[in-house]
Amino acid sequence: MIVCADQLSTKLEVGLRAKGYTVERLELYTMADVPTVDPELKQKWADGTWDAILLSQPSLAAAYVNLLGHRDDVSVLAWDEPTAAALGTSASRSSTSQCRRTTSGWPAWRAAW
Repeated sequence: MIVCADQLSTKLEVGLRAKGYTVERLELYTMADVPTVDPELKQKWADGTWDAILLSQPSLAAAYVNLLGHRDDVSVLAWDEPTAAALGTSASRSSTSQCRRTTSGWPAWRAAW
């Protein structure tokens, strides 16, 4: 069983089914963007508190663009190609991505603005 939000990609369950597993999807909650970001968080973002942001799904990429906005001094890492592509779709300027392996061996896509 995969417990998930209603917006979760089906990639995991499709992959498991392809390997012969029986998968049941159980959508227990829904995800929705907040209308505004907490003022303290927004100030930390504006102050350059963080060097990088990891976006694990396309909906997070869209929320990042819409609620925080891109900063040239922050590295943007996308968990997978669909998330990286969502940055290009959601962003007002064109975006490309390049896959790189992290030190742990996991792939990561770094968005180039």
